[in-house]
Amino acid sequence: MTKGDTVLEIMRLNRSADAEFLGEFSEEQLTGYLQRLSGTPVATRLTSDSPQYATPNRCAVAGAA
Repeated sequence: MTKGDTVLEIMRLNRSADAEFLGEFSEEQLTGYLQRLSGTPVATRLTSDSPQYATPNRCAVAGAA
């Protein structure tokens, strides 16, 4: 899944998400956020020795204060 595909899937699941805002995050961060949104693991290019990554804050993605 490309970064663009990940952004589109996040926007499908979270209709208040903004593509421009999501584009500021790394592919790994977006993948982690998509996993949280969907509740299921998403195939990633991360390896077992990859560092833990941060995910966008739901409030920030939703545009909430």
